[in-house]
Amino acid sequence: MLFQKLNETDADEYRQWAHDNHCAGDRINTVWHPVIRAECAKINAQNGKCANGTHYLGAFKMPYAELVSLIGKPNGGDDGYKVDAEWIFDHNGDVATVYNWKNGPNYTGRGSVEELDDWHIGGHDIIVANNLIHELLINRRGTI
Repeated sequence: MLFQKLNETDADEYRQWAHDNHCAGDRINTVWHPVIRAECAKINAQNGKCANGTHYLGAFKMPYAELVSLIGKPNGGDDGYKVDAEWIFDHNGDVATVYNWKNGPNYTGRGSVEELDDWHIGGHDIIVANNLIHELLINRRGTI
């Protein structure tokens, strides 16, 4: 099968499409462009948790090092653009996320992930997000 040769901008758009539309463990369609298939394979290899369809539900401040000490290293991927660090929590199919948004080196070209202290909370459901805030942040000295 012949595929269109992509410039780097188009390849980045294809990779973003994969992140927006593919969950870890999903089947990779053989008719998709090789760039999309490769990115989907990376998603499948990263983890079995899927944050697709989640959206912003709140925010908090906490230094990166303290957040890592509380909940471990990020287990979600960085998208190479707007997100540098993401944690995905899945409890019986209820998904919540913690992530930076447009404030890290991927987006601004400055600083490092370790300097971040503004975080977003995402999810499918505000109740799940509230539980995340309560369990992970309020009980552990975070500032909402």
